Amino acid sequence: ESLKREMLRITEEQFTLHNIEKNKIPEYVKSFERYIWGYYVLDELINDKNISDIKCYDFNHIRVKTLGKRSGTSVKFQSREEYKRFVSMVAVKNQVNISTLNAMQTFTDAESSPDFILRFDICTGYINSSRIPMMQIRKFPKFKYTLQELIDKNVMTREQAEYLKHKAKDASGIYITGKGS
Repeated sequence: ESLKREMLRITEEQFTLHNIEKNKIPEYVKSFERYIWGYYVLDELINDKNISDIKCYDFNHIRVKTLGKRSGTSVKFQSREEYKRFVSMVAVKNQVNISTLNAMQTFTDAESSPDFILRFDICTGYINSSRIPMMQIRKFPKFKYTLQELIDKNVMTREQAEYLKHKAKDASGIYITGKGS
């Protein structure tokens, strides 16, 4: 009789634990989906419309460029090994080989994000002095800003916008360049 009560107690504890774990399943599933189909811990940075660049130097050293200003983030991977696996998976996901013969790769992902085209630069641990891969993501908006939005973001003045509109209308030729050529 006491053995039967003990077995019922154990079964009840397992059932209770199972229910607790079951409540966490959506969290685990979302994390797994972000890892497989998205860009895992970097998704929040990729989805932020104010961030234009993401640089990963190590599992706990990720920097961003937000509205033209560079800063660190609190985003990090659980370990260096997880980060290395992630960089490899990003390459595989985008059908890129990062072997010793292809230690530096640049490639584009135009499908994953509804708002951005992502350009990746990966420099593997094969050629970095730290032996840790470095990955940079540059985000190009799929939908370009209007002149009014550029004025609102203080990228240009109203006078500069009017000048550009006038030159474009006259078709006198415009050449625009910047840091990214």
